[in-house]
Amino acid sequence: MFAACGDICNAPQRAMVPAADTTFPPSEVAPESVTAVGPAGSDQAANASPPPRILSEIEQLKEAPKDYNAIPSDCWGAGIYSLLKDLPDIMHGEATPDSKFRFFFTMFVLLLNLILQGMLLLWIKIYVMDPSMRTAQDNYQAFHRDIFDENGHLDPAAFDDFEGKGELCQSALSNTGFIAAILFMWTVTCFTELRNTQRLIAQFSALPALPEGCNTVDMVHETGDTEELICLSGSARASLWIIIFVPKLFIVLFLTFTGGVWLTATESFADLILNALALEFVVGIDEVLFGSFLPSSAVKALESMQIATALIPEEEKESPLRGYGRSLVYLAVQLVLVYSYLNYLQPVLPGFRHDVSDACHNYLVTELTPSCTLFFGSECFPFGQAAGAGEEPKLEHKSAQTHTDDAPPAESKPAHKSTKGDSAGESDTAGQEKPAAGSDTKQSDAKEGDQEKTHRV
Repeated sequence: MFAACGDICNAPQRAMVPAADTTFPPSEVAPESVTAVGPAGSDQAANASPPPRILSEIEQLKEAPKDYNAIPSDCWGAGIYSLLKDLPDIMHGEATPDSKFRFFFTMFVLLLNLILQGMLLLWIKIYVMDPSMRTAQDNYQAFHRDIFDENGHLDPAAFDDFEGKGELCQSALSNTGFIAAILFMWTVTCFTELRNTQRLIAQFSALPALPEGCNTVDMVHETGDTEELICLSGSARASLWIIIFVPKLFIVLFLTFTGGVWLTATESFADLILNALALEFVVGIDEVLFGSFLPSSAVKALESMQIATALIPEEEKESPLRGYGRSLVYLAVQLVLVYSYLNYLQPVLPGFRHDVSDACHNYLVTELTPSCTLFFGSECFPFGQAAGAGEEPKLEHKSAQTHTDDAPPAESKPAHKSTKGDSAGESDTAGQEKPAAGSDTKQSDAKEGDQEKTHRV
């Protein structure tokens, strides 16, 4: 990817003996002493000015005063580090095994981040956003068809009997102020991502081009524990746009629109908050993957790299008031964007007339307001009162059954003695019935005893 240049940047400095009338440019610095060797090999003392050391362009970039900016600590920042530090070292044979593995692993995590964010956005649109839009449109269509007459007048009696009023009055668009506040915060979140990306692009754009004849490894100047990114080659700049900046901008812009539509199509106020949190989760996937998978050595290497742009003099720096003015413009743009979206650009209910909130006012007050407040105290939940007026509580106790069973069972009449005229078969039958009657009396006595115990308890 990065073409190899000449070895001018790595060439040793040569001592040059100029002629007597030679003039030196301001960039040349003369050493303190130099010894010239004559044609015969004898040493000759040099009483004239010493020859200069010519500073190359890359050395001027290294020694110039700089303004430093950190690379973001996420998957995108790790990809930037690998593209600008590890890949040139690999291509020029200067990479260590650690840097080689770091490059390929970082590219894998960056690709995983792109796939996850892209697929989650697609699945949210297909399985969440589109069904929510369909439900909202069906409810609003039934609302206009069943509740309004041909002249567009609302029938309150018909709305009271409307079956879909619960879903309709809980939809996000039924409360314009609520959905506007949520959309504004969502727009601010996405706009923050856009501004961070824009600042990162501006910082890389401020870096000078790699001097002609230098290798791509010279883009990073190592000074102790810090690695300064002092210039960029053309191929490095192109790879940053293709792999980092364009995908990041596309994801943020697509997420802004898709998330706004999803929030607008939300079917309940509680889900509106949950959906906003879910979108924030999608935005932070790159940071989650960075913190979960990259080792501490890769994090430390990323933190050591600084974008070293030319230091701007104090008299040329932007006025703070100008920065505040630009922020006010950004704020106005977001407010106008939210207002225009809700009134003209939202695709959930095209041509929405904002006529749901008026119809749902009484329903929200009566059906969704708590029955008890703090001032009622315990009087809001009295004991021993049935739901219907004048009805006594229907409590089933075991003692109630005991009172009903307190009456002793009817005693069975003793069997009459058989007369002499009775047949032998009848006497036998009476003799068989006596034991049965005795067993019944024992069972009745046992039952009465159990009932007395239960009554006492």
